[in-house]
Amino acid sequence: MGRTKGTWQTLDAAVAEKIPKGSAFTPSKTVAALDELTTPIAGAEKTTGALVNPTINEIKTNIAADMKANNGVMPYEALRAIRTKVGGMIENSLTSTVPNGELKKLYGALSSDMEAAANQAGAGQAFARQNAYYKARMERVENTLQRVLGDTPEATFAKFMPKDAAQA
Repeated sequence: MGRTKGTWQTLDAAVAEKIPKGSAFTPSKTVAALDELTTPIAGAEKTTGALVNPTINEIKTNIAADMKANNGVMPYEALRAIRTKVGGMIENSLTSTVPNGELKKLYGALSSDMEAAANQAGAGQAFARQNAYYKARMERVENTLQRVLGDTPEATFAKFMPKDAAQA
């Protein structure tokens, strides 16, 4: 894990070096994803509003405030730092209070916005390479965990509990 994370960080830093310092972009896909994750469903606003994850809601509020303070844009370095933190939350999904699917949606939206920014700055190919590396890395991690833990809670229980203990 440490070796592949280091490789990805090197690739990510190479992309960041190609983006001019101080470059700022509108994270439209990130805003849209956060809106989707935090907007209650019409007709069940109270119920679905109660299901909105507080951390995702806070991220939405804070990104809106940061964009307002920066004339509707965010620095590339800020998007990069946010995406790295969201990626860390995905890697620690067993202890996270945010559903993994919501984190992946946010990570994907941040990646799309960063890809657009990298393309605009002429670093699209380098971005595509580091993004593909990270995706493959995470797929390997998830596939390994699934093989070890099982597809369902019941399968996980069966793998780790002796048959005699399950019958007791």
